[in-house]
Amino acid sequence: MRIAMVSLLLVSSGCVFAVDDKNAGHRHVALGHDGNGIALGNPQDWNGLRLNFHDSDLGDVNGVNVSICPPDASPKGDLDGVMIGLLGNKGADISGVAAALYTNAAEKQLTGVHLAAIANTSEGDMDCLGGALLTNTASHDLSGVHLAGVGNLAGEDLTGVNLGLLGAAAGGDVTGATAGLLGVAARGNATGVNIGGLGMSAKGDAIGANASLLGVTSGGDVTGVSLAGYRVAAQDEITGITLAGLGIAAGCSEQVKDQPGDGPDMNILSASASAVGDAFDSCDGPGGTIRGIALTLGIAEADTISCICAALLHTHAQHQHGLSLSACNDIDVAQHGWTLGLFNSAKTVEGFGFQIGLINHVETNPTWARWLPLINWQM
Repeated sequence: MRIAMVSLLLVSSGCVFAVDDKNAGHRHVALGHDGNGIALGNPQDWNGLRLNFHDSDLGDVNGVNVSICPPDASPKGDLDGVMIGLLGNKGADISGVAAALYTNAAEKQLTGVHLAAIANTSEGDMDCLGGALLTNTASHDLSGVHLAGVGNLAGEDLTGVNLGLLGAAAGGDVTGATAGLLGVAARGNATGVNIGGLGMSAKGDAIGANASLLGVTSGGDVTGVSLAGYRVAAQDEITGITLAGLGIAAGCSEQVKDQPGDGPDMNILSASASAVGDAFDSCDGPGGTIRGIALTLGIAEADTISCICAALLHTHAQHQHGLSLSACNDIDVAQHGWTLGLFNSAKTVEGFGFQIGLINHVETNPTWARWLPLINWQM
Protein backbone atom coordinates (compact mmCIF):
# COMPACT_ATOMS: atom_id res chain seq x y z
CA MET A 1 0.00 0.00 0.00
CA ARG A 2 2.83 2.35 0.91
CA ILE A 3 4.69 1.55 -2.33
CA ALA A 4 1.59 2.32 -4.35
CA MET A 5 1.12 5.61 -2.56
CA VAL A 6 4.79 6.63 -3.16
CA SER A 7 4.51 5.68 -6.82
CA LEU A 8 1.32 7.71 -7.13
CA LEU A 9 3.02 10.72 -5.53
CA LEU A 10 6.07 10.46 -7.82
CA VAL A 11 3.93 10.24 -10.94
CA SER A 12 1.61 13.04 -9.88
CA SER A 13 4.58 15.27 -9.05
CA GLY A 14 6.15 14.61 -12.44
CA CYS A 15 9.23 12.81 -11.13
CA VAL A 16 10.14 10.15 -13.68
CA PHE A 17 13.20 8.19 -14.75
CA ALA A 18 13.78 9.14 -18.36
CA VAL A 19 16.01 7.46 -20.91
CA ASP A 20 16.59 8.94 -24.38
CA ASP A 21 15.44 6.31 -26.83
CA LYS A 22 18.08 7.23 -29.42
CA ASN A 23 21.06 7.53 -27.12
CA ALA A 24 21.36 5.81 -23.75
CA GLY A 25 23.93 8.49 -22.81
CA HIS A 26 21.08 10.87 -21.99
CA ARG A 27 19.83 9.03 -18.90
CA HIS A 28 18.55 11.35 -16.22
CA VAL A 29 16.12 11.70 -13.39
CA ALA A 30 13.80 14.66 -13.71
CA LEU A 31 11.37 16.52 -11.54
CA GLY A 32 9.36 18.34 -14.17
CA HIS A 33 7.77 17.83 -17.53
CA ASP A 34 8.74 17.96 -21.22
CA GLY A 35 12.34 19.16 -20.72
CA ASN A 36 11.47 21.65 -17.97
CA GLY A 37 12.19 21.52 -14.27
CA ILE A 38 15.01 19.86 -12.29
CA ALA A 39 17.19 17.18 -13.87
CA LEU A 40 19.88 14.98 -12.38
CA GLY A 41 21.90 13.38 -15.16
CA ASN A 42 22.58 14.13 -18.81
CA PRO A 43 19.45 15.33 -20.64
CA GLN A 44 20.36 16.78 -24.01
CA ASP A 45 18.09 19.86 -23.93
CA TRP A 46 16.85 21.31 -20.68
CA ASN A 47 15.15 24.37 -19.19
CA GLY A 48 15.62 24.88 -15.45
CA LEU A 49 18.14 23.28 -13.11
CA ARG A 50 20.45 20.65 -14.61
CA LEU A 51 22.94 18.73 -12.43
CA ASN A 52 25.37 16.35 -14.08
CA PHE A 53 28.80 14.74 -13.69
CA HIS A 54 29.98 14.59 -17.32
CA ASP A 55 28.16 16.50 -20.05
CA SER A 56 27.94 14.63 -23.33
CA ASP A 57 26.26 15.48 -26.63
CA LEU A 58 24.97 18.62 -25.02
CA GLY A 59 22.05 20.49 -26.57
CA ASP A 60 20.45 23.77 -25.52
CA VAL A 61 20.38 24.44 -21.79
CA ASN A 62 18.52 27.44 -20.36
CA GLY A 63 18.70 28.09 -16.64
CA VAL A 64 21.33 26.67 -14.29
CA ASN A 65 23.79 24.01 -15.41
CA VAL A 66 26.17 22.49 -12.86
CA SER A 67 28.65 19.86 -14.02
CA ILE A 68 32.04 18.36 -13.23
CA CYS A 69 33.33 17.66 -16.73
CA PRO A 70 32.48 19.55 -19.94
CA PRO A 71 31.66 17.75 -23.21
CA ASP A 72 34.60 16.05 -24.92
CA ALA A 73 33.46 16.90 -28.44
CA SER A 74 32.44 20.27 -29.78
CA PRO A 75 28.92 20.90 -28.51
CA LYS A 76 26.12 21.86 -30.86
CA GLY A 77 23.87 23.48 -28.27
CA ASP A 78 23.84 26.82 -26.49
CA LEU A 79 24.21 27.49 -22.77
CA ASP A 80 22.14 30.39 -21.47
CA GLY A 81 21.87 31.33 -17.80
CA VAL A 82 24.22 30.30 -14.99
CA MET A 83 26.90 27.74 -15.78
CA ILE A 84 29.13 26.28 -13.07
CA GLY A 85 31.69 23.76 -14.28
CA LEU A 86 34.37 22.30 -12.07
CA LEU A 87 36.61 21.43 -15.03
CA GLY A 88 34.99 23.82 -17.45
CA ASN A 89 31.99 24.94 -19.43
CA LYS A 90 31.72 24.33 -23.14
CA GLY A 91 29.00 25.28 -25.60
CA ALA A 92 28.33 26.68 -29.03
CA ASP A 93 27.13 30.00 -27.60
CA ILE A 94 27.57 30.70 -23.90
CA SER A 95 25.67 33.65 -22.44
CA GLY A 96 24.98 34.66 -18.87
CA VAL A 97 27.26 33.80 -15.96
CA ALA A 98 29.90 31.12 -16.50
CA ALA A 99 32.35 30.07 -13.79
CA ALA A 100 34.95 27.33 -14.09
CA LEU A 101 38.03 26.08 -12.28
CA TYR A 102 39.57 25.31 -15.67
CA THR A 103 38.19 27.00 -18.81
CA ASN A 104 35.08 28.51 -20.34
CA ALA A 105 35.10 27.67 -24.03
CA ALA A 106 32.60 28.80 -26.66
CA GLU A 107 32.59 27.52 -30.22
CA LYS A 108 30.81 30.65 -31.47
CA GLN A 109 30.33 33.41 -28.87
CA LEU A 110 31.00 33.95 -25.16
CA THR A 111 28.80 36.69 -23.69
CA GLY A 112 28.11 37.89 -20.18
CA VAL A 113 30.19 37.29 -17.06
CA HIS A 114 32.86 34.62 -17.53
CA LEU A 115 35.35 33.72 -14.81
CA ALA A 116 37.93 30.95 -15.15
CA ALA A 117 40.94 29.83 -13.17
CA ILE A 118 42.82 29.09 -16.39
CA ALA A 119 41.33 30.74 -19.49
CA ASN A 120 38.28 32.03 -21.33
CA THR A 121 38.25 31.22 -25.04
CA SER A 122 35.89 31.88 -27.92
CA GLU A 123 36.17 30.85 -31.53
CA GLY A 124 34.00 33.88 -32.32
CA ASP A 125 33.42 36.99 -30.20
CA MET A 126 33.86 37.50 -26.46
CA ASP A 127 31.83 40.26 -24.84
CA CYS A 128 31.02 41.86 -21.47
CA LEU A 129 33.00 40.99 -18.29
CA GLY A 130 35.68 38.34 -17.95
CA GLY A 131 38.60 37.30 -15.80
CA ALA A 132 41.17 34.51 -16.03
CA LEU A 133 44.47 33.68 -14.39
CA LEU A 134 46.03 33.06 -17.80
CA THR A 135 44.29 34.46 -20.89
CA ASN A 136 41.10 35.79 -22.41
CA THR A 137 41.24 34.87 -26.09
CA ALA A 138 38.74 35.55 -28.88
CA SER A 139 39.33 34.56 -32.49
CA HIS A 140 37.22 37.53 -33.59
CA ASP A 141 36.35 40.54 -31.37
CA LEU A 142 36.99 40.86 -27.65
CA SER A 143 35.02 43.66 -26.01
CA GLY A 144 33.96 44.80 -22.55
CA VAL A 145 36.05 44.57 -19.38
CA HIS A 146 38.60 41.76 -19.24
CA LEU A 147 41.37 41.05 -16.75
CA ALA A 148 44.00 38.39 -17.31
CA GLY A 149 47.05 37.16 -15.46
CA VAL A 150 48.93 36.68 -18.73
CA GLY A 151 47.09 38.65 -21.40
CA ASN A 152 44.09 39.52 -23.54
CA LEU A 153 44.15 38.55 -27.20
CA ALA A 154 41.72 39.31 -30.02
CA GLY A 155 42.10 37.99 -33.54
CA GLU A 156 40.26 41.07 -34.76
CA ASP A 157 39.29 44.08 -32.57
CA LEU A 158 40.01 44.60 -28.87
CA THR A 159 37.55 47.07 -27.31
CA GLY A 160 36.83 48.33 -23.81
CA VAL A 161 38.96 47.95 -20.68
CA ASN A 162 41.50 45.19 -21.12
CA LEU A 163 44.30 44.66 -18.62
CA GLY A 164 46.85 41.87 -18.91
CA LEU A 165 49.78 41.25 -16.61
CA LEU A 166 51.93 40.28 -19.61
CA GLY A 167 50.30 42.03 -22.54
CA ALA A 168 47.38 42.76 -24.82
CA ALA A 169 47.21 42.35 -28.57
CA ALA A 170 44.74 42.59 -31.43
CA GLY A 171 44.84 41.57 -35.06
CA GLY A 172 42.67 44.64 -35.74
CA ASP A 173 42.02 47.81 -33.73
CA VAL A 174 42.59 48.41 -30.03
CA THR A 175 40.04 50.84 -28.57
CA GLY A 176 39.48 51.95 -24.98
CA ALA A 177 41.84 51.47 -22.03
CA THR A 178 44.44 48.77 -22.59
CA ALA A 179 47.53 47.85 -20.59
CA GLY A 180 50.19 45.15 -20.39
CA LEU A 181 53.50 44.97 -18.53
CA LEU A 182 55.34 43.62 -21.56
CA GLY A 183 53.52 45.37 -24.37
CA VAL A 184 50.37 46.44 -26.18
CA ALA A 185 50.20 45.67 -29.89
CA ALA A 186 47.56 46.53 -32.49
CA ARG A 187 47.74 45.51 -36.12
CA GLY A 188 45.18 48.24 -36.83
CA ASN A 189 44.64 51.52 -34.99
CA ALA A 190 45.15 52.04 -31.25
CA THR A 191 42.67 54.57 -29.84
CA GLY A 192 42.21 55.63 -26.22
CA VAL A 193 44.58 55.02 -23.32
CA ASN A 194 47.27 52.46 -24.12
CA ILE A 195 50.04 51.62 -21.67
CA GLY A 196 52.66 49.07 -22.64
CA GLY A 197 55.22 48.36 -19.96
CA LEU A 198 58.09 47.93 -22.41
CA GLY A 199 56.46 48.71 -25.75
CA MET A 200 53.30 50.06 -27.36
CA SER A 201 52.86 49.76 -31.11
CA ALA A 202 50.12 50.20 -33.71
CA LYS A 203 50.43 49.29 -37.34
CA GLY A 204 47.83 51.98 -38.04
CA ASP A 205 47.36 55.22 -36.08
CA ALA A 206 47.98 55.66 -32.35
CA ILE A 207 45.41 58.16 -31.05
CA GLY A 208 44.89 59.31 -27.48
CA ALA A 209 47.23 58.78 -24.53
CA ASN A 210 50.02 56.30 -25.22
CA ALA A 211 52.86 55.45 -22.88
CA SER A 212 55.70 52.98 -22.54
CA LEU A 213 59.00 52.65 -20.71
CA LEU A 214 60.75 52.01 -24.02
CA GLY A 215 58.89 53.01 -27.16
CA VAL A 216 55.61 54.23 -28.63
CA THR A 217 55.57 53.39 -32.34
CA SER A 218 53.05 53.75 -35.14
CA GLY A 219 52.86 52.72 -38.77
CA GLY A 220 50.62 55.77 -39.34
CA ASP A 221 50.15 58.86 -37.16
CA VAL A 222 50.73 59.39 -33.45
CA THR A 223 48.17 61.88 -32.11
CA GLY A 224 47.54 63.06 -28.56
CA VAL A 225 49.77 62.65 -25.52
CA SER A 226 52.69 60.28 -25.99
CA LEU A 227 55.28 59.36 -23.38
CA ALA A 228 58.21 56.99 -23.88
CA GLY A 229 61.39 56.36 -21.97
CA TYR A 230 63.32 55.66 -25.16
CA ARG A 231 61.60 56.89 -28.34
CA VAL A 232 58.33 57.96 -29.97
CA ALA A 233 58.30 57.13 -33.68
CA ALA A 234 55.70 57.33 -36.45
CA GLN A 235 55.69 56.54 -40.13
CA ASP A 236 53.68 59.71 -40.88
CA GLU A 237 52.89 62.53 -38.40
CA ILE A 238 53.35 63.08 -34.68
CA THR A 239 50.86 65.59 -33.26
CA GLY A 240 50.19 66.74 -29.72
CA ILE A 241 52.33 66.60 -26.60
CA THR A 242 55.23 64.22 -27.06
CA LEU A 243 57.86 63.39 -24.46
CA ALA A 244 60.62 60.87 -25.07
CA GLY A 245 63.87 60.05 -23.32
CA LEU A 246 66.18 59.70 -26.31
CA GLY A 247 64.32 60.49 -29.51
CA ILE A 248 61.25 61.64 -31.43
CA ALA A 249 61.11 60.66 -35.10
CA ALA A 250 58.47 61.10 -37.82
CA GLY A 251 58.58 59.64 -41.31
CA CYS A 252 60.09 56.27 -40.44
CA SER A 253 59.02 53.86 -43.19
CA GLU A 254 57.75 50.41 -42.15
CA GLN A 255 58.03 51.39 -38.52
CA VAL A 256 55.67 48.60 -37.42
CA LYS A 257 56.26 45.40 -39.34
CA ASP A 258 53.98 42.39 -39.82
CA GLN A 259 54.63 39.57 -37.42
CA PRO A 260 54.18 35.80 -37.92
CA GLY A 261 50.73 34.75 -36.81
CA ASP A 262 48.99 38.09 -37.25
CA GLY A 263 45.19 38.01 -37.05
CA PRO A 264 43.31 35.07 -35.51
CA ASP A 265 46.55 33.08 -35.18
CA MET A 266 48.36 35.69 -33.08
CA ASN A 267 50.27 34.62 -29.99
CA ILE A 268 50.06 36.87 -26.94
CA LEU A 269 53.75 36.52 -26.08
CA SER A 270 55.14 37.13 -29.57
CA ALA A 271 52.67 39.95 -30.27
CA SER A 272 53.52 41.75 -27.03
CA ALA A 273 57.23 41.21 -27.59
CA SER A 274 56.92 42.64 -31.11
CA ALA A 275 55.70 45.90 -29.57
CA VAL A 276 59.00 46.04 -27.70
CA GLY A 277 61.03 45.20 -30.82
CA ASP A 278 59.29 47.92 -32.84
CA ALA A 279 60.74 50.51 -30.46
CA PHE A 280 64.26 49.66 -31.61
CA ASP A 281 63.65 49.67 -35.39
CA SER A 282 65.89 52.15 -37.17
CA CYS A 283 64.49 55.28 -38.84
CA ASP A 284 65.71 55.67 -42.42
CA GLY A 285 65.75 59.47 -42.51
CA PRO A 286 63.61 62.52 -41.86
CA GLY A 287 60.08 62.48 -43.20
CA GLY A 288 56.60 63.25 -41.94
CA THR A 289 55.76 66.06 -39.54
CA ILE A 290 56.06 66.78 -35.82
CA ARG A 291 53.42 69.20 -34.50
CA GLY A 292 52.53 70.55 -31.05
CA ILE A 293 55.00 70.26 -28.19
CA ALA A 294 57.91 67.84 -28.46
CA LEU A 295 60.45 67.32 -25.67
CA THR A 296 63.36 64.87 -25.68
CA LEU A 297 66.80 64.49 -24.17
CA GLY A 298 68.06 63.11 -27.47
CA ILE A 299 67.18 63.77 -31.11
CA ALA A 300 64.08 65.17 -32.83
CA GLU A 301 63.89 64.30 -36.51
CA ALA A 302 61.25 64.88 -39.21
CA ASP A 303 60.72 66.36 -42.65
CA THR A 304 58.80 69.25 -41.05
CA ILE A 305 58.97 70.36 -37.44
CA SER A 306 56.10 72.74 -36.74
CA CYS A 307 55.96 73.08 -32.99
CA ILE A 308 57.72 73.99 -29.82
CA CYS A 309 60.51 71.47 -29.99
CA ALA A 310 63.18 70.99 -27.34
CA ALA A 311 65.79 68.34 -28.11
CA LEU A 312 68.85 68.40 -25.90
CA LEU A 313 71.26 66.93 -28.46
CA HIS A 314 70.04 67.51 -32.02
CA THR A 315 67.08 68.76 -34.06
CA HIS A 316 67.09 67.75 -37.73
CA ALA A 317 64.43 68.74 -40.28
CA GLN A 318 63.96 69.84 -43.86
CA HIS A 319 61.53 72.60 -42.84
CA GLN A 320 61.12 74.28 -39.47
CA HIS A 321 58.26 76.37 -38.04
CA GLY A 322 57.82 77.59 -34.48
CA LEU A 323 60.55 77.37 -31.87
CA SER A 324 63.35 74.83 -31.74
CA LEU A 325 65.74 74.56 -28.82
CA SER A 326 68.69 72.21 -29.12
CA ALA A 327 72.44 72.02 -28.83
CA CYS A 328 72.42 71.62 -32.62
CA ASN A 329 69.58 72.80 -34.87
CA ASP A 330 70.11 71.51 -38.42
CA ILE A 331 67.53 72.68 -41.00
CA ASP A 332 68.33 71.35 -44.48
CA VAL A 333 65.97 73.53 -46.57
CA ALA A 334 63.98 76.38 -44.98
CA GLN A 335 63.74 77.79 -41.48
CA HIS A 336 60.54 79.78 -40.86
CA GLY A 337 60.70 80.13 -37.08
CA TRP A 338 63.28 80.62 -34.38
CA THR A 339 66.13 78.29 -33.43
CA LEU A 340 68.08 78.58 -30.18
CA GLY A 341 71.18 76.48 -29.63
CA LEU A 342 74.92 76.27 -29.51
CA PHE A 343 74.99 75.68 -33.29
CA ASN A 344 72.22 76.66 -35.71
CA SER A 345 72.31 75.95 -39.44
CA ALA A 346 69.79 76.42 -42.28
CA LYS A 347 69.92 76.75 -46.04
CA THR A 348 67.49 79.68 -45.92
CA VAL A 349 65.74 81.61 -43.17
CA GLU A 350 62.36 82.96 -44.23
CA GLY A 351 59.80 85.37 -42.78
CA PHE A 352 60.54 86.43 -39.22
CA GLY A 353 62.94 83.57 -38.59
CA PHE A 354 66.04 84.06 -36.45
CA GLN A 355 68.97 81.99 -35.29
CA ILE A 356 70.24 82.65 -31.79
CA GLY A 357 73.28 80.79 -30.54
CA LEU A 358 77.03 80.53 -30.28
CA ILE A 359 77.50 79.85 -34.01
CA ASN A 360 74.78 80.57 -36.60
CA HIS A 361 74.90 79.57 -40.27
CA VAL A 362 72.62 80.65 -43.15
CA GLU A 363 73.90 79.11 -46.38
CA THR A 364 72.19 81.54 -48.79
CA ASN A 365 73.34 84.70 -47.03
CA PRO A 366 76.09 86.86 -48.52
CA THR A 367 79.51 85.42 -47.87
CA TRP A 368 80.27 87.75 -45.00
CA ALA A 369 76.97 86.90 -43.25
CA ARG A 370 76.87 83.14 -43.65
CA TRP A 371 78.58 82.45 -40.35
CA LEU A 372 77.83 84.79 -37.49
CA PRO A 373 78.09 84.58 -33.69
CA LEU A 374 75.15 85.17 -31.36
CA ILE A 375 72.45 85.91 -34.00
CA ASN A 376 71.74 85.45 -37.70
CA TRP A 377 68.84 85.86 -40.13
CA GLN A 378 68.19 86.02 -43.89
CA MET A 379 70.00 89.01 -45.44
